[in-house]
Amino acid sequence: MAKVSVIVPVYNAGPYFEKRMESLIAQTLSDIEIILVLDCPTDGSGQLAERYAAADGRIMIIRNKENCHVGESRNAGLSVAGGEYVAFADHDDYCEENMYEALYNIAVGSDADIVFSDMYQVAFNGELKRKNYFPTAVKSARDSMLSGLLKGEGFYFSVLNHLYRREFLMTYRLVFADTRKISLEDRGFNLYAYHYARKVVYSSGVYLYHVLYPGSTQHSYEFKSLQPMIGHLEYVARFFEQYPEYADKYEADYSREVVKRLYYSFLPEIRYKSLCYACRILGGIKHSTVLQKALQNFQKHKSGISFPMRCFFLFLRWFYMPRNKVR
Repeated sequence: MAKVSVIVPVYNAGPYFEKRMESLIAQTLSDIEIILVLDCPTDGSGQLAERYAAADGRIMIIRNKENCHVGESRNAGLSVAGGEYVAFADHDDYCEENMYEALYNIAVGSDADIVFSDMYQVAFNGELKRKNYFPTAVKSARDSMLSGLLKGEGFYFSVLNHLYRREFLMTYRLVFADTRKISLEDRGFNLYAYHYARKVVYSSGVYLYHVLYPGSTQHSYEFKSLQPMIGHLEYVARFFEQYPEYADKYEADYSREVVKRLYYSFLPEIRYKSLCYACRILGGIKHSTVLQKALQNFQKHKSGISFPMRCFFLFLRWFYMPRNKVR
């Protein structure tokens, strides 16, 4: 059994893929398996992946029959992973050579279900943009991260700086949402992972360099569009319904998040499609009981909200909320 399985969905990684692979192959923890899930790339990334696999027996290749996007690609990797712990990596990031050795030693030494570390965000030209660090996690890693996830603070969402015990993931059947239908898949995955985790350990080491470039997923229309964002907001609402002990405490945060994320997804629909198309897709919230409830709650928690978002809420209230329920 490998100590760590690293799952890497690959789709049109371009010039960044080679650096990604070199940083994995050079890991000081040699007992790893690298699972490359080829998600129907068209730019030659698949051929490069095959050359790496031919040269290194630790590399396994899975080929999707259709373009499944990152969520289902990670699930495909999980289904064949054999490592004691599991990590997820993006095809265009890179990491320090001791990343998985450091995290694995912490995980084993503390018998943790989850270990996570600080990370850098890097511009496509190599400039360090920001260090994501988690000072509050020193006291209670699990509670700190879970609180950030429940509040909808994107700073806490990423799975890329994590190591998860594979047996733990299997026990609770933790998988990613289908990102063709639901966005922000990292948050959804981590919500359940941190809820179920028995022990979480934080490392202040910085090992991962998350590259931000114009063509990356988080800048794409598909990532920002309304339909998968509505799916994500409903996904989070179902989590609150499933575990009501969190619902009252985070009601205000969630109601504000619904308006904010709808607003920031509505704008790209206008830009990439049209106002008419955006309004039609937004109409889906009329039939969502959980989102209607959140919008009703927003009226109690709208203090401190920016003027544009207040105006957007008035637009929602006028066109997308039942009149007889609006005070």
